[in-house]
Amino acid sequence: MRTAVIPHTLEVSGRITNAQNTFDTTWFVTYAGGVASGGGEPVADLYLFDQALGRPSSQGSDACGPCKFSLASKPARKRLLRVEDLLPSSFTGVRGPVLGYGIIVVAGADPNAVNLQGFVTNARTSAFDLSVFGFEPVPLEAVP
Repeated sequence: MRTAVIPHTLEVSGRITNAQNTFDTTWFVTYAGGVASGGGEPVADLYLFDQALGRPSSQGSDACGPCKFSLASKPARKRLLRVEDLLPSSFTGVRGPVLGYGIIVVAGADPNAVNLQGFVTNARTSAFDLSVFGFEPVPLEAVP
């Protein structure tokens, strides 16, 4: 099992492709190992925490406590996770930014072969006026 912290998420309702002054936080979770033989499939559990409340929530509604994703060869060995897609419907129309962090736990077969990568993208005036920040989630190590 592997655990990593996604130290910063930033989201505003709306996509960078169709809204001004918005943020999109996206993670890529990819299983790069061989097909597991009898050990099951890798799975990822994502927990989202609202910075203000310190619990899996957004704007007072529960979100990803956890959201579970299979990384089997079928349906997909890779996942594109958008924070906005994981937040509850009450998030739609939120104007101010939602700040928080995430914890991702990778378990099952071959968790060390699962790659994690994240991006925060900011669109100012259009999808052609962007700032992008890429990051790798920070692994958490067990304390002996």
